[in-house]
Amino acid sequence: RRGYLRFSRTSLARPDPLGLLRALRHYPQRQALLVLPRTYRIPPLHLPGRRKYQRGGLTLASHIGDSQEFLSLRDYQPGDPVRAIHWRSYARRGQPVVKEYQDEFFVRNGLVLDTFAGTGMLEQFEEAVSVTASLQLAMQQQDALVDLLLVEEHGHSFISGRGLGNALHVMQVLACVQPCRDRPFAALQSLLLQHAAGLSGLILVLLDWDAQRRELVRRLLATGCAVSVMLIRPGDNREEPAPGPLAATPGRLISLASGRIQADLDACNWNQLRA
Repeated sequence: RRGYLRFSRTSLARPDPLGLLRALRHYPQRQALLVLPRTYRIPPLHLPGRRKYQRGGLTLASHIGDSQEFLSLRDYQPGDPVRAIHWRSYARRGQPVVKEYQDEFFVRNGLVLDTFAGTGMLEQFEEAVSVTASLQLAMQQQDALVDLLLVEEHGHSFISGRGLGNALHVMQVLACVQPCRDRPFAALQSLLLQHAAGLSGLILVLLDWDAQRRELVRRLLATGCAVSVMLIRPGDNREEPAPGPLAATPGRLISLASGRIQADLDACNWNQLRA
């Protein structure tokens, strides 16, 4: 099972020379072992989506601040931040001069884990975690940022790629994630719509294809994102879902059955996601 295994002590046993008795000693040693999620074989993914302007560039993705790609100098205008003043030029000219930075455009994709597992969905949820972990590793091959988005007690976004964060940190997050029981599904919709403007594409790993999830996909498509869905369905459900809001691009709805995830992944036409 994924998650932390916590150990409290080490026990050593030693028999006497005749093998009749055994001495047992306990030594307190607290340690923890993190078991990462199971992963499946997925080819490297290069998702569609145009480059989008990222306010603050790569710098903002890791901490608060503006882009550090210097472009030019210009005269100060009311409202310019004091930290943008180029002090050497100010001293030389006697008038304030500020630095201009270059707007940065790059691809930033979102990977969404549906944590809203209803009654009887525990197996589907575990498969969804594994599929999400597999996609995360496959998406690390592209020259883009990847945002892992999910909801537990609060909405969370974890960034990796292009030197920001790393796949291991995201895998640690997925190793410990649990189903969300006390928040409505609308919390996920709110989280995604907040991030959609800066995302080029989204892959949603969903546990159901009900009305509220189809409505979520419809609203995300309206933002201009290239949306793909990995639907984890019960293993005994052989019925393929209707594409619904993905009717124009049905290849971006991939249905995976619990218990035969790898076989279904091997049968996928990945070119339809890259188109």
